[in-house]
Amino acid sequence: MAINGLILSAIFQGGFSYQCLIMSGMVGGFGETQPATPEVQDICDEIKPTVEREAGENYAIFKAIKFKKQLVNGINYQIQVSTGGDNCIFLKVYKTFGGELSLSNYQTNKKLDDPFIF
Repeated sequence: MAINGLILSAIFQGGFSYQCLIMSGMVGGFGETQPATPEVQDICDEIKPTVEREAGENYAIFKAIKFKKQLVNGINYQIQVSTGGDNCIFLKVYKTFGGELSLSNYQTNKKLDDPFIF
């Protein structure tokens, strides 16, 4: 598996081995689905105007429900966001190591009980 030099640098400077990170699920595919955290809600709050512009919608409710993350050259987040009732949207957001966010993808017209798959 190829890894960007920035990640390798961070791994070796932090005293971790690449093998340990792979075994812990930190590098590679998306991790397990987890309940949303305040940090994930902050990501949703920051990316909300971009989502509204892209989707052509205004969301009065925009509450993170659950998420998965993937360590790449930054962090990819897949987030299920409630938009009221049993309606939700799925977001894929990329966060650089510097903290900048970008909306990678989104799916509208989802229900809270829909499979959380991108």
